[in-house]
Amino acid sequence: MVGFVRSYGKYLPEEQITMNAVCPNVVRTNISTGAFYDKVEAEGILTPMQGVIEAFEAMLGSSETSGELFEVGPKGGFKIREPPEYLDEPSKKVCELLYHRAHVLHEPKR
Repeated sequence: MVGFVRSYGKYLPEEQITMNAVCPNVVRTNISTGAFYDKVEAEGILTPMQGVIEAFEAMLGSSETSGELFEVGPKGGFKIREPPEYLDEPSKKVCELLYHRAHVLHEPKR
């Protein structure tokens, strides 16, 4: 999902579309048991739903942000997570070449 958002999210603004992802730590849902969430909350590390909502609200409207990950943690609020550094300069160059090659493949056929 992370790779999908970061790669396609950079192309889509050309089509007047943005794509981002909200990546919360543990939030209370129906995926796990109440006992698990109670334990996480007792440790003070349960992510409040308000932080998730704030991240979604930051993406709404006329935001031009695209291809980004909004990480939400236990202290609330969110942070746009920077991508990891490249291994080295040759790896960076390869990724740049792949980006430009892939961009051509996503252009509409005429």
